[in-house]
Amino acid sequence: MWRTDEVTPLSPHPNDPPPTPGARQKAEEFLVTFTLAVPPGTPGQTVHDTGAREAQAAHDLAGQGHLLRLWTLPDKRTPGLYQARDAAQMEAILASLPLAPWMTTDTTTRGCRYGSGRSGRGCLIVG
Repeated sequence: MWRTDEVTPLSPHPNDPPPTPGARQKAEEFLVTFTLAVPPGTPGQTVHDTGAREAQAAHDLAGQGHLLRLWTLPDKRTPGLYQARDAAQMEAILASLPLAPWMTTDTTTRGCRYGSGRSGRGCLIVG
């Protein structure tokens, strides 16, 4: 038996940021999954302070129209839905995050997958 599903678009949520000027410009959507690995021996206060800076960065990115949704999974991975002009801008956004040195990312967009691992980024054409 062949399965078919109907896709239902997400409705606006009260916590969604308001539309920003220029939000109607052409942009690609990126699904980014973050996995955090704090280096052993990192002082607790450093972890706390960096986490607070990350929260502020997420708030700022939402206000700019780049961060659309953010979730936390039970296994501590954090997927987020972002939009950016192109892959280069998306990579710059990710590199600017305060937790970037402690994170690995897996970024997917239509037809292209970007995986940062711990050493550089690359694009593999799939599909």
